Amino acid sequence: MNRQNRVPSYDTATAGYTVFNVALSRLLTLFGSDAYVFVKGLNLGDRLAYNASTIETIRGLSPLPGRAVKAGVRVTF
Repeated sequence: MNRQNRVPSYDTATAGYTVFNVALSRLLTLFGSDAYVFVKGLNLGDRLAYNASTIETIRGLSPLPGRAVKAGVRVTF
């Protein structure tokens, strides 16, 4: 995200940030049913970032989520 250019007088600007996300998925047939297998990597650089739309009084207390990896299988019967 880019740094804020237009900030109201009662707020402070937030710095720009870049997060690196990756997602891989595959649709398979498993035991005669459709299976959706996925792996997601979120904020892989573990970048500290803040959302500019969060109110200023709690912005410093609520950073965006850190590094995470999610994996799963969804089977449709």
